Amino acid sequence: MTNNPISESRPARSVAYRLGVGCLILALLSPLSALLVPYLGFSAAATAALIGFLVVGGPEVFLIAGIALAGKEAWEAVKNRLGKMLEWLGLTRPAGRLRYNIGILLLLGANLGLFVLAYGPALFSNDLSPQITLYLNLVCDVVMLISVFVLGSQFWDKLKKLFTWEDTPTVTAAVAPERRLP
Repeated sequence: MTNNPISESRPARSVAYRLGVGCLILALLSPLSALLVPYLGFSAAATAALIGFLVVGGPEVFLIAGIALAGKEAWEAVKNRLGKMLEWLGLTRPAGRLRYNIGILLLLGANLGLFVLAYGPALFSNDLSPQITLYLNLVCDVVMLISVFVLGSQFWDKLKKLFTWEDTPTVTAAVAPERRLP
C-alpha cells in the first residue's frame, strides 16, 4: 500500500466505468469533431452521413451509452467538471446589462447570417462556393453557441420558462352592472 492519499481515497474503477466516461466525453466532443470530417477525404455521401451522425445522432447515442455504462455518478462528475470550467471562464455569473446586450447582438447577428445564407441564394445571384457557404454557416453556428453562454443565466431562465407550462387562472371578463336610465 502506498502513502499517497489521492490513490487511497479513489476507489478502483471498472472497465465499464472507464468506457462510460469515455462515451460521455465523446458525447461532448463529437459535434466539434464533425468540423474535421471534410478534411478526411471521404466521398461526399460518406462525409455528409458522418457529419450527420456526429452532430445529430452521435451525441445522444454516446450519452445514453455513457450513462448506462458508467452510471449516474460519472454523469454528475462530468457535469460538475464542465460547470467548473464554465465558472472559471466567468460564464456562470449573472450577465450585466452590457454583457446581455452583447449576447443579444451576437444571437441576432448569427440568426440573421443563417437566414441570409439560407434564403439569399434564391433571392440574389449565388456567387459563393458551397465550401465558403459551409464555413460561413459554421461560423454563424459557433457565434450562436457563444452568444448563449454570453447571455448568462437570465437568458437560460427565460428560455426555460418559455418551454414550461404554468397553469394560470382563467381571466373572465368583468361584467358591468346594468344601468337603468332615470
